[in-house]
Amino acid sequence: MASINPLSMVFHFNHGLINIDLLECFITTTAKPNILHLSYASHIYEFEFVGDASRFASQVLNMSSLLLARTTCNDVAVSFLNRQHQKVMEKLSQVNSEGDVDPVAREKALLKDFAIQYRLAALNNKPLPTFQVGSN
Repeated sequence: MASINPLSMVFHFNHGLINIDLLECFITTTAKPNILHLSYASHIYEFEFVGDASRFASQVLNMSSLLLARTTCNDVAVSFLNRQHQKVMEKLSQVNSEGDVDPVAREKALLKDFAIQYRLAALNNKPLPTFQVGSN
C-alpha cells in the first residue's frame, strides 16, 4: 500500500517507511501489465498491482508533471514539457555536431528526453513509451 500526494509517495519496505520525492524518481512499466518499477536514489522498487499498473504510473506522472511546470493546467504542463524537449534536442544536436562526441553527455540528454516523452505521453493520455538499451 502506498500513500501519494502531489509531492511524494510513501510506502512500507523492509519494516520501514520509504519516502519518494516524485520529482526525483522515475517510474516505468514492464512486460507484465500489472508490474511497475520505480527508481529513486540508488534503489529500484517493484510494485505489483491487481489491475493495470500503467494507470497508476500515469496518475503519478501527471501529478509530478503539473508540479514540475508549477501549474494546475495540463495544457500549460504540456507546453512546458515541449519546451524542455526542444532544449534537449538542441543540446543533442550540439553534442552530435562536436567533433569529439561525449558519450556521457549524449546519454544524459537521451535519458532526459525519454523522461520528458514519458511525462508527455501520460499528460496526453497516450500509451507510455518503452525503452531499449542500445550500444550506440
